[in-house]
Amino acid sequence: VQGTGFVVGDDLVMTNAHVIAGAAPRVEWNEQTFEAVPVLFDDDLDVAVLRVDGLDAPALDLLPREIGRGDGGAVLGYPGGRYVELRAGVRRALDAVGRDIYADDEVRRRIYELQARVRRGNSGGPFVLPGGVAAGMIFGASTTNPGIGYALTSPRLIPIVERAARA
Repeated sequence: VQGTGFVVGDDLVMTNAHVIAGAAPRVEWNEQTFEAVPVLFDDDLDVAVLRVDGLDAPALDLLPREIGRGDGGAVLGYPGGRYVELRAGVRRALDAVGRDIYADDEVRRRIYELQARVRRGNSGGPFVLPGGVAAGMIFGASTTNPGIGYALTSPRLIPIVERAARA
C-alpha cells in the first residue's frame, strides 16, 4: 500500500485512513525511512494522523476557510512512487454522502470536486494554493471522469490536527 501524506505539525503527518488501514505505516522523507505511529484514525472521514519521531520537515498550514469555484492550485503526491505536482482547480464545494472506508456506514463529508487527474498514490496528499497553504487533502478520484478528483476541505481537517497534537 502506498500513498502520500503531508506534515501538519511537529512530528505529525496527515494522510488518508485508507492508506494506512491494516498496515504498519512508514514515512519516507529526504532519503530516510521513519517508523510512524497512528495517533488518530477516523474511518468515517478517511483521515489518519501519524506521529513520526525525528522527522525534520516543514509543516503546511491548513487554510481556515473554504475556497470557491475557479480557485486554483496544485495536487501534490507520489502516484506510481514518483513525486508529481498537478495543476488543479475547484469545480465546486459540496456536502458528499458516501460510505466509510470499510463500506459499512453512510457518512457525510465536506469536499471539493477538483479539475485534476488524481491517481493511485495521490491519496493523502495536499491540495495546495499558490503560496503553499493547504486547502484540502486528496482522498479519491471519479470513477467515470478521469479528469476529476476529490479533496476533503481544510476547515474540516483543522480540528482533527488539533486533536492529534494533544494525543
